[in-house]
Amino acid sequence: MKSKNQFLLILMLSLVFAGCQPEDENMDYREKYTGNWNFDVTISEFYMADSYYNEENFSYVGEVTLGSSEEEVVIHYLEDDYVTLVVDEEGVLSGFATNYSSGEFEDSEHLRVFIRWGGLGGGGSHSITATR
Repeated sequence: MKSKNQFLLILMLSLVFAGCQPEDENMDYREKYTGNWNFDVTISEFYMADSYYNEENFSYVGEVTLGSSEEEVVIHYLEDDYVTLVVDEEGVLSGFATNYSSGEFEDSEHLRVFIRWGGLGGGGSHSITATR
């Protein structure tokens, strides 16, 4: 009887430990950000010479996909607008066209991006938030 109980105990522990496999070291950390996202986008434009300012808000179901390099993601946040950026293992985005831009995946369910271009005479921005 004792050997039967020992056998069952060893069998149960083997099954438990077999289910506790280490995380796949080859898993691409960007995968946790890919898929469909619900984007809310505010597009702003300004031109000082004309004292012009315009702001529009959009909602769009877009996606994040893997980019062509090992560190890139492509964020398709409006029908005709996307940006390809570098994402590090903490979710911080870089590789923007201007120094005025920033962004990060706050976690695997929340994304924030701010893209700005232009100068003192005018320019524009896309302020982007997204959730799954």
